[in-house]
Amino acid sequence: MADEAGGSFAGRRVLVTGAASGIGRTTALKVAERGGQVAILDMNAVGLAEVAAESGAVPFPVDLT
Repeated sequence: MADEAGGSFAGRRVLVTGAASGIGRTTALKVAERGGQVAILDMNAVGLAEVAAESGAVPFPVDLT
């Protein structure tokens, strides 16, 4: 993951599942905050859109079950 604790994700692409809430949401926001290009996946399209608006991530509403 990051080069060091709290390090940069600049130039890295990250895919986060379960990104509409909880750990997935926090992960997506932190990676975007640290410069990563983030694709976010979740079946909750409304929550996904909120995270995308907040982080600039690219949302993919999907059900991976």
